[in-house]
Formats: sequence, structure tokens, C-alpha cells
Amino acid sequence: MTLLTGPCSSPLCPSSPKPDSQRFANARRLFVLPLKLACVALLLGVTLISAWAQSTATGTVSGQITDQMGAVIAGGTVTLIDKATGTSRTTTANEVGRYIFVNVAPGTYDIRVVQAGFAQTLLSKVTVEIGQVTNASVKLKLGATGRERNRRGCRVGARPEYLSA
Repeated sequence: MTLLTGPCSSPLCPSSPKPDSQRFANARRLFVLPLKLACVALLLGVTLISAWAQSTATGTVSGQITDQMGAVIAGGTVTLIDKATGTSRTTTANEVGRYIFVNVAPGTYDIRVVQAGFAQTLLSKVTVEIGQVTNASVKLKLGATGRERNRRGCRVGARPEYLSA
């Protein structure tokens, strides 16, 4: 084995003389890269945590509208009413009678379902929890909608003495 004697010409050689500015530049490079990587990792972590928190701070309400025999009812109007604030959101059931409300704040809700030819149905005190899907399927009954008219064109239930010819 031969040992080399004499000055080392490699920049990695610890015994080679380096000016102070070159030592500072090398030290700076060694410090800045890990710092940049740490900042990127921290930023990515905060973003992912924020997105996760937003997606799990709400719940979902879904269901299917059917008649008393179990046949699906398409096109029903479904209204989700927040009991605490009185605000509401409305959607329409699809061709297989399904509806969905996403990003629903936790709380207690009423669900009103209206479809022509069927009695209006109200589900009360439906609870929505964080990160959960609440099933609120509805069976509609055949009947008057409250806005039905008789053969004379008057509202059903109107008093005859107030009817005009």
C-alpha cells in the first residue's frame, strides 16, 4: 500500500488550504438545501392537514325516494332545512330516485320531499354528524299535495259559499 505524501489537490481534502469565502459558500450550500426541503415539507403538511380538516368537518345526507310499493320516484324535490339557522338547500332526485347533499354542517335538519301526485312528506330531526353519511330515504304516499284543485278549478277544501260561478 502506498501513501501519498505532499499537498492534497482535492477540494474535499481537509488539509488543503481554502480561502474563508469558499468555506463560507460551502457551509451555506450545505445549510440552505436542507432548509429549503424542510420549508417545502412544512408547507405541504400544513396544506394537507387543512384540506383534511375541511373535508371532515361536514357530513353527507343521502337517500332514495320510493312509493309505498317500493317503486322509485324520479324527479322529486328534496329540501334540507337547517333547524338551527332556518336556511335550506334544495335538490332534485335523479332517475332512480336518489338524492344527495354534500358538505352539510353537523346539526339537526328537517327534510321535505314533494312530488306531484303524492302527499308532501317531512322527515323531522335528522341528525348529521361530522364525517358520516346519513341515510334519509323516504316512502311517499299517494294523495293530495295541498295544492290540488277540484273539477271547478277551486282548491280542494275551499268552502262552497265563497266559490264564484
